[in-house]
Amino acid sequence: MRPIVVAAVLLSGIAFASSASAQTAAQTRAQNVALCGDHAPEKAIEGCTAIIAAGGDKAMSLFDAHFNRGLALAQKNQHGKAIADYDVAAKMRPKDAALLQSRCWSKAVSGRLTQALQDCNASLALNPKDPDTLEIRGFTYRKMRNFARSIADYDAALELRPDAASTLFGRGVTKHDMGVYDDAQADLTAARKLDAKVDARYTLIGVHR
Repeated sequence: MRPIVVAAVLLSGIAFASSASAQTAAQTRAQNVALCGDHAPEKAIEGCTAIIAAGGDKAMSLFDAHFNRGLALAQKNQHGKAIADYDVAAKMRPKDAALLQSRCWSKAVSGRLTQALQDCNASLALNPKDPDTLEIRGFTYRKMRNFARSIADYDAALELRPDAASTLFGRGVTKHDMGVYDDAQADLTAARKLDAKVDARYTLIGVHR
């Protein structure tokens, strides 16, 4: 009977080790999900990359992992890599307004203006009164030198959200480009009162005023 007792002890040890290993793996997965949703881009990229490598997770789909990693990469101004993640996510969910808006932004900053406009238009078709998408399309039209449409989008965004510093700043920059300097200065001053760092945020994407 002794070998059976030894075998039983060994088997219980294996079962315990297996249980501990499963618990550790579950904790790691939970940590990766939490990281993937973190506001700090480096942490989000780390967590999302792990989830993508694992083929997704019950608590976070591959769509969310690619989308979140794209957002984190965009925060770091790595828009080419962000677009690659958005493209993967778009194959899974092609009519997601938030995804289309985010890809529009990265494409606009990257100079892929026609494609950016297509994404913003598609996003607005799904969610016509989103002030962020209207602002991004206004930014895109400004880069295309279509100032009338740029101002129209900024105006529409400000009707929905009057105290948006970035929208006021974007409209001010567009008005300055048009030569409407007094109105431009009024928008820029109002934007800076609302957000003292608004100039710095625009400088990151190559806009100076």
